[in-house]
Amino acid sequence: MRSLTVKKIEARGALDIAKRALQTCGQIMRYAVAHGYAQRNPAADVKPSDALKPTCKTNYARLSAKELPELLRKIDAYDGQPLTRLAMQLMSHTFVRTGELIGASWAEFDLEAKQWRIPAERMKMREEHIVPLSRQALAIQSQIRPRSIG
Repeated sequence: MRSLTVKKIEARGALDIAKRALQTCGQIMRYAVAHGYAQRNPAADVKPSDALKPTCKTNYARLSAKELPELLRKIDAYDGQPLTRLAMQLMSHTFVRTGELIGASWAEFDLEAKQWRIPAERMKMREEHIVPLSRQALAIQSQIRPRSIG
């Protein structure tokens, strides 16, 4: 299997997309083998680290205190999906990671205690995390609930 296509994607700097393209090729070939369209899966012989340069994880730039008001204005003015805007607003009030917010369930929120209890298994450090919910965070959460699934 030639990895020319994923190398072109990698060359333009889209490293995650190149890795996903390589994985998709493997899925396609597994399907082909399972349904009799191919005898073997040549993609199984290629690991992403064989075809692509390793990526170094970098920490994203932090926001300075002076930049925060502008970010909050931009979030408020966001005219895309309302649920996305509300999620960004809630993140700005709780300082949780994106994955923690995306994976949240309504059972984690204790509105009486004004707390969000994120279970240890969803936390990076594998310890339960209790997020105090301000009046503003509770107001945002109440707008999210009717728009969300489950």
